Amino acid sequence: MDSRNYGNERWHISFGSYSGPDRTAVDMVYGLVQGFVPYVLTAAPVGEALPETVRNRILVGTLKDNPELERLAQEGFFRPQTAPEGYSIKCAPAPEQNDCFLVVIQGSDSAGVLYAAVDFERYAVRDRAAYAGEPVRRKYRPFQVGLPVFERSSAPRIEHRGFWSWGHVIYDYRSYIDHMCACKLNTLILWNDYVPLNASQVVAYAHDHAVKVIFGFSWCWGEKVDPDSPEDLEKWTKSVLDTYEGQYRDLGCDGIYFQAFTETNDTTIGDRSISELVIDWVGAISRRVYERYPDLWIQFGLHATSIRGECGKFAAIDPRMSIVWEDAGGFPYDYDPARLGDPEETCAYTEELLAIRGKEERFGAVFKGFTVLDWDAFEHQKGPFVLGEAAPSFLRERQAEKAYFWRYVAPYWMKQADVLQRMLQTIADAPVRDRLVTALVEDGMWECGMHVSAQLFAELAWDPAGDVPEILTALLHDGRSVL
Repeated sequence: MDSRNYGNERWHISFGSYSGPDRTAVDMVYGLVQGFVPYVLTAAPVGEALPETVRNRILVGTLKDNPELERLAQEGFFRPQTAPEGYSIKCAPAPEQNDCFLVVIQGSDSAGVLYAAVDFERYAVRDRAAYAGEPVRRKYRPFQVGLPVFERSSAPRIEHRGFWSWGHVIYDYRSYIDHMCACKLNTLILWNDYVPLNASQVVAYAHDHAVKVIFGFSWCWGEKVDPDSPEDLEKWTKSVLDTYEGQYRDLGCDGIYFQAFTETNDTTIGDRSISELVIDWVGAISRRVYERYPDLWIQFGLHATSIRGECGKFAAIDPRMSIVWEDAGGFPYDYDPARLGDPEETCAYTEELLAIRGKEERFGAVFKGFTVLDWDAFEHQKGPFVLGEAAPSFLRERQAEKAYFWRYVAPYWMKQADVLQRMLQTIADAPVRDRLVTALVEDGMWECGMHVSAQLFAELAWDPAGDVPEILTALLHDGRSVL
């Protein structure tokens, strides 16, 4: 730590944009600092006159919208991050005024600014400045007694990182998304029988937190269907188009997700393989959808148990579509994280899936081993509903019910972190168009606390080469983290 006491002077935040994720980032930094200082913190767009009392400054934004960041980068004060969603953080004495302190929170884009704010709090403040070490009973207070000199630059290795959940078991969508944002997760797949009445509000809130929303609905999943019937195919093609255009198209969502008839251990229906049937089925429906919406992000949820060694046939799937694999082996694909399986075999199969469409591959995976629906008490929704609005008393009671499951899974994710790292590194290194890795986190009251096992997944999805002990130390210093 730098020995000079910069905390004797007041802090001020100078920001670029104040909308969308940029606003969320500024608000996050403001709330963090205000919690430590005894005065009302000031903040203003960059370029406005500073209050006379201000000496220490925090600069937030991109090089494009915050000219001071661009100037400091050109002068060599910090090295800006340019990779998508990447960020650069630097805390050090100001180059032109060594008696003042300067904090740089720079993102390559709006999402990067937000993730810079997230990791500024986690790694520069909560982790490194939580305790001064002298004496034992004395806590260190950032922004009142200065800040440690600190620098960190990072960017995600996996483009799309997120959670998969049924919508009706998210009981506070704001907190659920807040906690995703705090883990640098950027994709939420929500499956519903009926579109939520407040879906557009959920999407808008997610976008303010750099989270893309993908709505899932059936392309005959859970329904009686003859996949070899032209009449059934035409009926479901019309249903898919009507559902998308009538319910989801105008919500501002970022794509759609579907499942068909592959959630089975059987590999044939009648005398035809499920692989061939579902390729024909999905190909026919998606062609009609793409004719009208050629840029729509469609995600095809596919269970590996039903196609086994025939994955190569899926090279016929339109390369615009992401294939999102489930049940492709043991941990981390298995519902029970204790079922490690054969990591070598699981990783080898994942490599095979990554290579199906060559460099055009849009690979996706759903990792399991967290919390899932209580299928014994499950029933399909009977009509439209309001997503993520529940009483605080209900949240507290249900959180207590779910605590056991999180305590059960946590040791396996920590113990098997090397297996998780290898899997994510394999995905990150593959020469494909893009990657989507989600975790099945449903009906676990994630909105009430960020569980370390899911946080570890998120941090390693961001950077599979991360140091696990260092990550866990930082997570456990975060007062919002729970086992």
